[in-house]
Amino acid sequence: MSKELYFTDGNNEVKYLDTTASFNLAITQDGSAFDLTNATDIDVKVANDTGYVFTKSIDMATIKQPLAGLITMPVDAEVMNALVPDDYTIEVWVTLSSLVTPGSQEGLTDDGSTTSTTTATTTYNAIFPSDDPQGFTITENVMSDSGDVIPVMSLDTFQQEFDQLKTDLTNKVATLQGPQGIQGPQGIQGPKGDTGATGDTGPQGPKGDKGDKGDQGIQGPKGDTGQGLEIKGKADTTYQLPATASEGDGYLVAEELYIWTNNAWKDCGQIQGPAGKDGKDGATGPQGPQGPAGKDGTQVDLSNYATQQQLATKADDSKVVHTTDTSNWQKHKLTGDDGSAKFVIASGEDVDTKLKSIIGTKDTGKLLVDIDAKNNPTGHSLIGEYFCDFDGLVTGYGIGPDGAMWSFTYNGTTTTWKWSLTAKAPGIPSLTAEYDVSKKGFDYTVTAPESDGGSEIIGYSLEYQKQGGTDWTKVALNPDSLTGTVTDGIEAGNDYLFRVNAENAVGSSDYFTVSDPLPTVDGNIYGVSWDGSSSGALQRTDSAVGLKAGINGAQNDFDTRGPWGLMDKTVTDSYGNAFVRLPKFYIRKTQNKPLSTWQVSLVKQGDDWYLPNCFYDFDNKKELDYVDVSRYEGSIISGKLQSKTGATPTTSQTIVQLRSSAVANNTDGKKGYHLWDVHTLDALQTLFTIEFATLDSQSIMKGVADDVLSGAEVAGAADGIKGSSGNVNHSNGYGSMTYRGIENLYGNLAMWTDGLNINNLSLYSCDDATKYASDMFASPYYKLNYSLQPIGSNITGLGFDKDHPSVEAPTSANNDRYNTYYHDDSYVTSSGNHVVYTGGSWNWGAGYSGLWFWYGDGSSSYVDSTIGSRLLKKAL
Repeated sequence: MSKELYFTDGNNEVKYLDTTASFNLAITQDGSAFDLTNATDIDVKVANDTGYVFTKSIDMATIKQPLAGLITMPVDAEVMNALVPDDYTIEVWVTLSSLVTPGSQEGLTDDGSTTSTTTATTTYNAIFPSDDPQGFTITENVMSDSGDVIPVMSLDTFQQEFDQLKTDLTNKVATLQGPQGIQGPQGIQGPKGDTGATGDTGPQGPKGDKGDKGDQGIQGPKGDTGQGLEIKGKADTTYQLPATASEGDGYLVAEELYIWTNNAWKDCGQIQGPAGKDGKDGATGPQGPQGPAGKDGTQVDLSNYATQQQLATKADDSKVVHTTDTSNWQKHKLTGDDGSAKFVIASGEDVDTKLKSIIGTKDTGKLLVDIDAKNNPTGHSLIGEYFCDFDGLVTGYGIGPDGAMWSFTYNGTTTTWKWSLTAKAPGIPSLTAEYDVSKKGFDYTVTAPESDGGSEIIGYSLEYQKQGGTDWTKVALNPDSLTGTVTDGIEAGNDYLFRVNAENAVGSSDYFTVSDPLPTVDGNIYGVSWDGSSSGALQRTDSAVGLKAGINGAQNDFDTRGPWGLMDKTVTDSYGNAFVRLPKFYIRKTQNKPLSTWQVSLVKQGDDWYLPNCFYDFDNKKELDYVDVSRYEGSIISGKLQSKTGATPTTSQTIVQLRSSAVANNTDGKKGYHLWDVHTLDALQTLFTIEFATLDSQSIMKGVADDVLSGAEVAGAADGIKGSSGNVNHSNGYGSMTYRGIENLYGNLAMWTDGLNINNLSLYSCDDATKYASDMFASPYYKLNYSLQPIGSNITGLGFDKDHPSVEAPTSANNDRYNTYYHDDSYVTSSGNHVVYTGGSWNWGAGYSGLWFWYGDGSSSYVDSTIGSRLLKKAL
């Protein structure tokens, strides 16, 4: 059985230190793609002539098509740090797990402990290729103009070569002799010495004072005519010397003399040179006083050269990243007239040409090479030192930020560059994240750090943690993919912490952590449908399917979902009033007789979804994030309607009086406080109906009704209820109920419900709570498109105006005494102006009260001991 391995795109060559490449491999068996479905590990083993040298493990998450047998091996920093330019052979080792007996797959070798049964999990290795080895090549990364390979040097090698260069230059300088100086004045005649051997005739000196006549010496031969010298002028720098001149022409540059000879300017040092060698005189005369010694040629000043301490403390080469990446180097913009350096290669000037102009001289000093100089391969401006020797070389070097060291050598034709960069961990990246309800996850954007530390960033670690948890979920990010969405393990209703760091070949940065936990929002749709059957039982739809809704501490899946999961019964205001905060959500209702549906979502899912008016600011035309609903039935204290446990609810007040007491809580021009209204009732009716999937609310919690008490129960009777909702049982299941913290949503006392007015069976409503008024039938009140019926019995149907879906009222009934359809009582007076109260009270008979109880038989001046109301506070 033959196993094959090949490169799918024919690309098996990569430049050294190029960490953006990858090898795309395919493995086959007898010519067919090898199935990686049961693969648990994949390793690419790399060898050279000496054997195995490196193993690269493949991330199994990158195997997107296991049936195709395709593998991508990233050529990343891990690979480049382990390998050097060379030719390599590779094998792919695939570890497989299978529920088969050993030997049942031909060609697979069992490397794990197994049993003889056919149901044991067995591990195998498959090695590709079985013959015809495959390989790849890492090539050198930078080539000079002449084709020579420019090596990447380690810090130690650079130090050694520079020290040797410095030693060689010092030795050469010690043996240098300056050029022949100008002849000095005639000294005083010394005493006659012994006659020596006749030497070459020296140049004629000026006539000295006449001495005593000595013996006649031997006539010497006539000497050659000396070279003439003509000082033509002065120049500030060598750049101002003429391009050509006549033999013997001279110029003074500062204190040094430059002479044109052999078609080039030659630096002859300072004007006063060293004394020339004495010619042979006649007999030695008396010893005269010693004249001053002449100077040698210009000395090379090594004081500006970097010492070993200046270069840096010797580094551990294992921690040095050798790279051609100079992205962190200084980028000084220099010009040709920058006076801060002795030798400037300015923007547009050619490096080779400028260095050629000083080759062969003994010039040395500070050097600046502009970023835009031609043949500056670094792409950065350089600051350092240069010096020339007499072997036809010009050398430069420098140290940049982050320990970057560079040097060049110009040989008269080509400039060879070398550099080494000591890297460190990268800077700290930054991160933004935001929950996307449609994706049920967090969208994130990572921003790379300002500095990569001198080594290419190879990845990022994005991590998140549920608030209150201990484990971080890690997401590895590639440097070229810094945006995305995380959904794994994200649960609606929880908050999450996020952090990120960056990694290069040296190490990892510190973490950047988002300062506050980020909330989630459940974007699901929850719903129920009704087929119109008389039982009032509903079918769960959408994400409500399969959910349980218990009371009194029983399991309730809605506690962590949708609007229900975000309801907060711990809210209080500055008066000490207790509220349940109801989050903004959207509703969709349909009525296609006999089918009706109710749906809610925290996200507006379409144009046929509406926002209940309790979540809208009509003055500023904006949506509100919540509305606060009083936990308790209202009690008037000091003229203000309040919501406090232990208080006796206020009754026998008109709707006008209670409305006035509610808005009396507003101060400083605020308009948030108002009376219980039709729009908040609609929102809570919808949530209750979907949660418990029934129109018969008293089948879930009976409430205070059927004369179980002799009067209204004091606020707070249901404070001890376990779970999110529940019911006190005084007798036969009757007692105060609480729906998610809202006590007596129905029963105990009927609630004056604002925003509704009736005129002769025509129903009018108002959307803006700040403009509620009784007995008003003109704008801002509007007329619904259905009429009420003078009925008084069990509700069988509600009127529905698609333009105002939040206002529903009974339009049909039967005499089933609250055992069918909506299971609640209704009554409307056939003529006159009326207002509305809802919910039922303690003295209504069994089945009368409930979520849908609706009466329109009282005028705006009507009062009763069974009717009160409750306080609302919009987020205004």
